[in-house]
Amino acid sequence: MKDSGSVGEFITCLICLLAMTVLMEAFMGNIGAIQKKLHISQCARKYMLIMETEGYLSEEAKGGLLAELEQLGLKEVSLMESTVNPTDHGNEIVLHIRGKMDEYEVDEKRFSVSKN
Repeated sequence: MKDSGSVGEFITCLICLLAMTVLMEAFMGNIGAIQKKLHISQCARKYMLIMETEGYLSEEAKGGLLAELEQLGLKEVSLMESTVNPTDHGNEIVLHIRGKMDEYEVDEKRFSVSKN
């Protein structure tokens, strides 16, 4: 003989399983965008170290940065507000990357001090 509450428990388990599946699917859909953003942050850090050494974002470094960002899938890249003119030792330098990746806006801003 079956218990009278077993059908209700079974439906509850199915609803929980469905909810977990939906949450997992949402997470898996966004993990790619999160990984790309992390790669963009690592790229910004790499070029900020170069800028610290040179005192600004040189044309050569700018070309390399833009190529790497394009390879990562960033489109409509803007480096406005970035330090592109040589600065003296101890002055603030800025690397500001803006662009679009898939349906997301990317805005990465880094500050440091010139060590040239």
